[in-house]
Amino acid sequence: MGTLNAASHLPRLWSKRGLPLHLTFFVTARCNAVCKHCFYWDSLNQGQKELTLDEVDRIAASLDRVLWVAFTGGEPFLRKDLPEFAGILHDRLRPVTLSINTNGIQTDQIVDSAERLVARCPETFVGILCSLDGLQATHDRIRGVPRNFERTIETFHALEKLRDRVPNLGVGITTTFCAWNQDEMDEMFELVVRKLKPDNWDLSFVRGEAMVPAIELADVAKYRNIKARLERAYADGELRYYSNMPLARFVHAKERLSTRTVLKTLETGTYQTPCYAGALSAVISEEGDVYPCELLNR
Repeated sequence: MGTLNAASHLPRLWSKRGLPLHLTFFVTARCNAVCKHCFYWDSLNQGQKELTLDEVDRIAASLDRVLWVAFTGGEPFLRKDLPEFAGILHDRLRPVTLSINTNGIQTDQIVDSAERLVARCPETFVGILCSLDGLQATHDRIRGVPRNFERTIETFHALEKLRDRVPNLGVGITTTFCAWNQDEMDEMFELVVRKLKPDNWDLSFVRGEAMVPAIELADVAKYRNIKARLERAYADGELRYYSNMPLARFVHAKERLSTRTVLKTLETGTYQTPCYAGALSAVISEEGDVYPCELLNR
């Protein structure tokens, strides 16, 4: 599904001229969590005017085909028209992959919307990542919502059941590595890899200016250790990377290379490669503003 479509984009990875291949859409600034590591916290729930579906269509009509679209926010599934939003991009841009992060709080609404979304976008692989930022007490402390951990686990399993019925869905876990959870990564590995067994575990280093600055003071050496353990788990087949996603092995190889670049950047404090934000990738806010990346507001 979509392999030929994906392969057609490969030359653009060498030629940086043209419109972006990867789009990040902040589909809403509404959020029902209070995440202490969030870099977007001071922009949430400010009554922003969200793009209408007609505006989304006009934006999509001005773009070329894309390889990857990422939905973020806010909590993307708070948009009740998220399947229709995704459907417009599916029809206009023919993305190979659509990824969506969710805090997993409203299980029924998330699963219902996800089911309609994957049906509306049959030619696109949809990867839904449930945020899990630590064991129960740590996760709920970071997220600022009682029982968020339990609800996320419930949502993850409900999405797994949906995945077993549809061919274009993958269900993963995403974790922000930070000062508050860095010392329970061994227990998190056992939980995620050995018990939950997701289609992917995205583990990213905390970035930007967090709501609670102390949470940013994470140990890069500890991050390197857990990422190395993850890489071994993938190599040994203990953890998989979206086995039904087009060009999954190529994408995973790119992710491994990206991890090494990020680690060198964190350790040296200097850029390791030229930045292609705005060339290969771009960000569109919930109000339609366009930025080169998530951390540049101009």
